[in-house]
Amino acid sequence: MNPIIFSQVPALDTALSKLSSFIDEQSTWADSAAQSRASVKGVMSSNVLPYLKSRFQPPAQPPKTLPSATPAILSSWTQASSAIVAELPVESLFPLVDLWRLALLDPAVGTWIVSLPPNVSSQDPINIFLPKAIGAHDLSGSKGARNYILTVLRFLCNAFSSSALSHKLLRDSKARNQISVVLIPSLLHSDALVRTASASLAFNIAAVLQKDRVESVRLGRGIPVDSEDYLADWEVETVSALLEALDREKENEEVGA
Repeated sequence: MNPIIFSQVPALDTALSKLSSFIDEQSTWADSAAQSRASVKGVMSSNVLPYLKSRFQPPAQPPKTLPSATPAILSSWTQASSAIVAELPVESLFPLVDLWRLALLDPAVGTWIVSLPPNVSSQDPINIFLPKAIGAHDLSGSKGARNYILTVLRFLCNAFSSSALSHKLLRDSKARNQISVVLIPSLLHSDALVRTASASLAFNIAAVLQKDRVESVRLGRGIPVDSEDYLADWEVETVSALLEALDREKENEEVGA
């Protein structure tokens, strides 16, 4: 029941360079934008990159104590991310999401997101990226859109490494519905890597629910009939998509077996 996570560490300098080139190549940048090009690039290079490099060092040089992100780093990063997402097309956003995917492996990041008050959703990276992933499904045939959807799915999988954050995502009806809108078409996507990432996310969701049920039984409370009423319609829709995905799957050896 442990979550499936995506822990591969890209070349961090290369990822940031790619994002910076997308920012520089963007033909327009609104004068009314929350932050200028130079400002968001400065946050990424001066705050975000040093933090990620300090936490995700090569295996031969592991730090004795892993550093954690501070609220100041995360706040400035989310503000920069919000500005970047507002200005760049979806095809140019996957390097940014990939860096957040890594950050979600830091327990402090999930704790920080959970601590955000409901009225500051613009500071929550999950709320920043999910709407774009929903729209990306409409860009059929776009390699850039496929890259973004794949990276967001892996990013969401890593969000489920935090117990507190995973419960928040499942209990928040807006977040749960947005995840569903991304997850369900991804289970039926033409790209095998997208299907694998979406199946991993579906497993992580199921694992959270199952662990809660097992714990409730272990403590002698049983499973109250109405304890998951808020999930009923959502579960039916998700399970239906999973069954259809299994029926369609031709490339995966495990499914074929």
